[in-house]
Amino acid sequence: MSPSSSWYRRDRAIARMIGGTAAAVAAGVAMLLLGPGCSLADPLPPQIHTVAGGGTCSLSQTFSGGTCDAVAATSTSIGSTRSVSPLPTGGYLYVDETDDLVREVQPNGQVITVAGTMTPDLQNQYVPDTTDVDGIPATHSGLDDPVAVAVLPNGGFLITEFGGSRVRLVSPGLPGHATITTIAGIPPSSSSSAPTPGSTCVATPPSGSPCLGTQEELNHPSDAEPTASGGVLIADTYNNRILLLASATTGATVEQIAGGGSCADDSTTSSCDGMQASRVALDLPTAVSEFPYDPGSYLFAEYGADAVRRISSETPSGTFTTVAGTQGSPGYTGDGGPATAAQISAPEGVTATPNGGFVIADTGNQVIRQVSPSGTIATIAGTPGQPDYAGDGGDATAASLNTPTEAAPTLDGGILIADEGNGAIREITEPSVSYFAITPSAPNGKDGWYVTAPDLTVGATQLATVQCELNPPEAPPAYGAILTVCPYSPTDAALPDGTDTIWAASQNGFGDQENPISATYKVDTTPPTIKCASPLQAFAYGERTKLTATLTDSLSGPSSKALAVHVSTKVVGAGRARVTGADNAGKSQTVTCHYDVSARTFDPLPSVVRAGATRRFVDVRSLTVTNVPAWAKVYVVCGGRGCPFTSGRYFPTVRSSAAKRGARVAALGHLFTHANLARGAWISIAVVAPGTVGRFLNLRLGKHEQARLNTACLPVGAMAPDGRACKVKPAK
Repeated sequence: MSPSSSWYRRDRAIARMIGGTAAAVAAGVAMLLLGPGCSLADPLPPQIHTVAGGGTCSLSQTFSGGTCDAVAATSTSIGSTRSVSPLPTGGYLYVDETDDLVREVQPNGQVITVAGTMTPDLQNQYVPDTTDVDGIPATHSGLDDPVAVAVLPNGGFLITEFGGSRVRLVSPGLPGHATITTIAGIPPSSSSSAPTPGSTCVATPPSGSPCLGTQEELNHPSDAEPTASGGVLIADTYNNRILLLASATTGATVEQIAGGGSCADDSTTSSCDGMQASRVALDLPTAVSEFPYDPGSYLFAEYGADAVRRISSETPSGTFTTVAGTQGSPGYTGDGGPATAAQISAPEGVTATPNGGFVIADTGNQVIRQVSPSGTIATIAGTPGQPDYAGDGGDATAASLNTPTEAAPTLDGGILIADEGNGAIREITEPSVSYFAITPSAPNGKDGWYVTAPDLTVGATQLATVQCELNPPEAPPAYGAILTVCPYSPTDAALPDGTDTIWAASQNGFGDQENPISATYKVDTTPPTIKCASPLQAFAYGERTKLTATLTDSLSGPSSKALAVHVSTKVVGAGRARVTGADNAGKSQTVTCHYDVSARTFDPLPSVVRAGATRRFVDVRSLTVTNVPAWAKVYVVCGGRGCPFTSGRYFPTVRSSAAKRGARVAALGHLFTHANLARGAWISIAVVAPGTVGRFLNLRLGKHEQARLNTACLPVGAMAPDGRACKVKPAK
């Protein structure tokens, strides 16, 4: 059966439908669903359970009282069932071939009848009603040997009547209200005369008119499945052909798209692979299934050829290819290798899976086999060649099936099996592997850290319960051991700062438990701490000055413990600078550190002046200023008659061996050599440096007097004394 419509393609179901063995399935789930840093425990093998049938409630005895409706599906007795089809709600439909009914198992496990009816016989026992009237509620119309059911996207479903040789449509609606209609096939004129292959409408259509589905004679069809384009594929088994109905409606046209040719591909001596589907002679096609991700391409099981075939398009020109089995050579071989090199036996069912693989009801071998998207085949349920009813609650590959006729993947990752000979619907259930989903999906910091609080959700497939534990003292050994109800599902919760390990395990509705899995995440949402050094004392216009700070972080650790930034000393007074640092996770922090800039102080010694004087002139023979700081300059101004220069000038200083370390001597006498300064002239000397406080020296040359030296305070940045800021003191 083909889950071809869009509602079937749910991400979780897709992720679970990884082809291959149980280990491959679990590995695929881990790869697709587990979050970063997650480790998957050794997977448990797929389990098998009976989900319908096996009970004592017999429809033939109690149907009139309705006691077998709205009861647990496992409490009913099913004589024979050949088909099962999942519903988007989580339930499924199955055919009760013995009682000529179609029944629905709801998500809560209860069963109701949705098509077919039963009437009392002469012994007052309720038996199937064959009054197969169209246009009335489906639960009031009889069915004639229903063998297949397929859910439609609109909520209706198709029923394939093997005995009635037709396909019927049940409209959407509640039981008792949904109506039933024939959309393909003509009932045989009598039970003893079946239509003859070739005597059909599509073989000799009316002149100028296409054939309608209701004009076409079917010969014991085994399956009818919807396509993505809205059509219906029909396995017309005894006519050995595949038909395509244009739509699932009364009055839709029909065409033959495979079969009817001359190439017999049923032995190892010949092959029809690569030929057009219309040129191949089929041998009892029993099931059809369109590929959900390749609309127009479809599979069919060929019972008589012991093979599964693929047709590349829903047209007679589609290419015919063998995808599983060795034509005409039944057997049981090939697990773990290419499906085209394996042997299968009398397959009655095939269903494409959304990931590009498919499952096979290998009926003659009493097993269900799965083919991965890469073409590898593996047995996933049943014991080869041992028809029986055993193994519920255990490893599906150790269980026994009896004439399995169909396998259909469910929305939550299981696979339903129509176990015809056992009168049961059974389900392969994998332990509900928990997975972690975290936002953002990848660490957004450095070295695997999260720097924003991530939201972590722990969940599993549908209908599973999840338990989890955050940072337990030791790893939990199993589901239910020390785990609690998971606080992270279904509501997200942010992980705390630090290195967090979360353990999780799930249990499906059958009690299958998963071994716990874990994921570790490193979270550091707290910025590092920056502590400024003691307030920096700097001198104006000094050397480049560094402001230092210390970085600490208790989680991811500091990327650098010591921080430094150069600060400006051009402005005297309080200053501040921004210091930035980051931790190893990439989380940064910025703080403001304070510092003070002080003016430099210095005290140049009084000038040493030697001068000779006449009645009219003063001859300056030497003039020096000692203890001049290395960073300062000497600024000299001469005023009055006889000055060699009248505007202020800067003059260099030279180091003197007698000077203190770091200080210089300004020798200025040469500036006035041969200068005849008039009495009353004056010489001003400023020892200047930006951002400093120093001394101002004033030399006056008086009449009939030796030169006198006056000193005064020099304000910051000034070149002349400021009487408001400092007092002028006479030179001694």
